Amino acid sequence: MLFVHGPEYYTKWLLPRIMLPSQYKVGPEDPSQLTLAGHAHYLYLRYCIRPLFMAEIRRVPNVLAFSRNTQKMLALEGVPSHHIPNGVLLLDRKERRKPGCALGFVGRLVEDKGIDYIIDAFAFAARSNDDITLYIAGRGTHSYETHLNRKVSDLGIANRVAFVGHLDRAGLRDFYEKVDLLLMASYHEAFGMVGVEALSTGTPVLAPCVGGISEWLEPGVNGDFISLDDAKQLGRQICNLLADGESMIRMSGAAVSSARKFDMTSHVREIASYLENIVRER
Repeated sequence: MLFVHGPEYYTKWLLPRIMLPSQYKVGPEDPSQLTLAGHAHYLYLRYCIRPLFMAEIRRVPNVLAFSRNTQKMLALEGVPSHHIPNGVLLLDRKERRKPGCALGFVGRLVEDKGIDYIIDAFAFAARSNDDITLYIAGRGTHSYETHLNRKVSDLGIANRVAFVGHLDRAGLRDFYEKVDLLLMASYHEAFGMVGVEALSTGTPVLAPCVGGISEWLEPGVNGDFISLDDAKQLGRQICNLLADGESMIRMSGAAVSSARKFDMTSHVREIASYLENIVRER
């Protein structure tokens, strides 16, 4: 039995994520920017380790995929799988209140989460909205956190951006009490559990249509999709949504109901039922 959560383990697109920073000339998004040593490491992973790993996966008789995106990627590799919707430990719904102008980000502070892009969009939005604020929850390397702090300072928005560090579940509940809209700008997401957590509290989400995000984000219902190539457009999108209090209230209500289908209890029951069927058939 093999449980597959996301594509990190077998898709060529994410192999560079396990490369060393020193093996890149610029950044990890483009393999053409690898150093000579990095290129050799990439070839080793891509053409030696990956085929061996895929050969092992193909020997597994029962594969579970927790997102349609993962199931599709497995199918491209010739690996059949059974899909069960991902399970998320949902948070309590926050107190109903009039929508404000607080934005939030939750996740690891790494480049491929698109935090630089979110900050650029926020800086643009802040020019036309004096009340807008941004809370960033998560931790990263010292160098990247320093870079982000320097960036908000250089953009003149340091007094409107708060880095709140790592949050436990109690901290997340408090976080979402003050956040009106969650922003995600990841280049890759197998599923995006953070988004579903936000929805369960009644917080709409703006996120790109990548990976498994489309399995829980319904444009115009519990949030909306965003582009990852125009920070100014995202800034305008943020301002327009925050200014539409009626839509924010409607999306907040729809967010809670849309998250329930990913409740962890239902998820565990489905897995148990699947395993029982396998045992009966043996």
